Parts: sequence; structure tokens; C-alpha cells
Amino acid sequence: RFTDWEGTEGGADISPDGRFVAFLADPKGSFGLWQSQVGTGRFVNLTPDIELYAPATLLRNFGFSGDGAEIWLSTSGNATSPKMLMPLTGGPSRPFLGEGTTTPSWSPDGTHLAYMTVFGDGRDSLSIADGNGADAREIVPAREKMHNHNPVWSPDGQWIYFTGGLDPNEAMDVWRVRPAGGAPQRISRKSAAVTFLAPLGSRTLLYVARSEYRSGPWLWSLDVETGVARRASVGLEQYTS
Repeated sequence: RFTDWEGTEGGADISPDGRFVAFLADPKGSFGLWQSQVGTGRFVNLTPDIELYAPATLLRNFGFSGDGAEIWLSTSGNATSPKMLMPLTGGPSRPFLGEGTTTPSWSPDGTHLAYMTVFGDGRDSLSIADGNGADAREIVPAREKMHNHNPVWSPDGQWIYFTGGLDPNEAMDVWRVRPAGGAPQRISRKSAAVTFLAPLGSRTLLYVARSEYRSGPWLWSLDVETGVARRASVGLEQYTS
């Protein structure tokens, strides 16, 4: 157990070097973005003067930069509002990605950035850019009524995984595409509310989803080469991020 506070803590993200954890919490009634160095038991509120919103259930609304020195963040309750970068140690933020962009994810070497662009008619595209967000190009075009969410890079940087489907709350699966582009490959066949992907080694991808009977959500483990998914969590506890 990493936290044991009154209220809610959630949406945690781990820094690239594994030393820090950032999460949203409301110990004093309003949500703030907190960080802690693993093993120290010391917690710091990075946004004491900014009131944030509860952890997202579909789209990540904050995360670490590629080098782990900053955290990207949206101060709005809307995950597609403009993003800013804030130093991990606290301090003034600076503008990052613009309106309509969401869930940026850096390549393992930090040189490239993948992110989604959300259109108002239910379509989402995937773009790749330099690590600072410049020179963006679209690699997965937006398709009618097709949602694409939460991209993450494979540990070797050879794939970008994301969730895609017709309904974020009901019918989503795991897809992947090469950073150079090309036809995306569908990996899973659950057609459930799959979200919050986390690579674990070269072949294993963790994610959160409900079962085919809509129970859960649980934590699942997916073999990206065979497409076989197994429930990784046991018991009655639900997993939301």
C-alpha cells in the first residue's frame, strides 16, 4: 500500500526511472497533484494553489515527461484542454500542447512524443512529434465514430499501443502501430471498456477493463504476440487505473 489517507487517491503515474510516483488526492477536500519519492514516506502537493478534479476514468489527465523532470497536466476538468508542463520539484509551469490534444506519451529514449487529438464528432487521431512537441505528423488518421485513447510506447520503442473502438465505455480493444505509421494492428478482442495501458516487458501489456459479463473493472495481462488476455487481479477489489 503506497497511500492510506482519508478520501480518494488515484490515477497514479510512475516516473521513467521508477523513483517517483505522482497521483491525485483530496486529503483536505479539494483535489491536488501530489508526488512522493518511493520509500521516503514524504508527500508533496505540487498544486497547492490550483484546484484540480477527480482522477479520470477514461483518459489520463497527467503524467511524467520523457526525462521524468516534469509532469504534464491539465488544470481543467476537460482532458482535451491545453496542457502545461510543471517541474517535478514544483514551481512555475509552462505551456505545452494545445487545445484538443490529450494523453501525451514519450518514447523510451525521450526523443519522440505520441499523443491523441480529439475531434468534437467522436473521432480521435494519433500523432507523433519530437520530444518537445514540435514537427508533429499524423500516423493514425481519425475515422468516423472511432475512438482512440491513451497511447503508450513499447519498452523497445518499436510500437505505440493504444485503445480503440466505437464506445469508450463499452467497446474498446488494444491496438498497436509502428512509430513510422502504417496500418494499425488489433491485438485484443474483448470489446470492453479497455483503458490505461501499461507495458511490462516486451510481450506483456497490462490494462484495466471489465469482463465480458461487465463485472469489474479488473486488472488484465495481455500477451501482445498471441492476443491472449488473462485476469491478473483476484478478489472483489476493483481496479480503475
